[in-house]
Amino acid sequence: YNVRYFFYNGGNDSMDTCNKISKYMQKVGYECRIMGVPKTIDNDLNGTDHCPGFASAAKYIATSCAEVWQDAHVYDTGMITIIEIMGRHAGWLAGSAALASLTGGFGHAQLGGLAAHLADTVKQATGAKVRGIELSLLQRCGAHLASKTDVKEAWQAGAAAVNAAVEGVTDKMVAFKCTREGGYTCETS
Repeated sequence: YNVRYFFYNGGNDSMDTCNKISKYMQKVGYECRIMGVPKTIDNDLNGTDHCPGFASAAKYIATSCAEVWQDAHVYDTGMITIIEIMGRHAGWLAGSAALASLTGGFGHAQLGGLAAHLADTVKQATGAKVRGIELSLLQRCGAHLASKTDVKEAWQAGAAAVNAAVEGVTDKMVAFKCTREGGYTCETS
C-alpha cells in the first residue's frame, strides 16, 4: 500500500510495539517514518511529563467516587463500599480518587474482578453490608467528562507527531514538557 508514515498512540506496550515496527522497517530497508503518540490512563509512560487520557479518567473517577459517596450516605445503616479502579502498577488513578475529598480506602488492581472478591471477603469477615463496584472500561471511555486540557493536548501530540514525521523524524515518541510555576504551560518535544 506504499505506507510511508505510521503513528501509534498508546501506553508502554504500544510504544514498545512502535519501536519494534520501526526497527523492523529499518532492518528491511523500507522507508517509513514511525512516531509514537502518548495516550494512557495509567499515566506511567516513561519520557513524558504525563499522558493524555489520564486527566479525563481521573476526572471521571473523582466524580464517580463523589457520587457513590453521596449514594452510600442516604442509608441509615453503615455500609462498606469497595471501588475497583484501573491503573496497572503506578496507581495514579486510584490516587486521583482523593480528588473527590472522600475518606476511606479504594481498591486498585491490574486485573479485573478484585472489587467483588474483596467485597465478599470483607462481608464474610465483618458481617457488614458490603458492595463492590468495578468502574471497568467506563473510566477510560467517559467522553462526557473529558478534560478540556486532555483533548487539547491530545490534538497537540498528534500534530507534533505529524510535523516531526514530515520533517524526517522517525523512531521517536512525542513527549510533554510542562511547567506549573506561574500557571500551567505545556509544550511537546
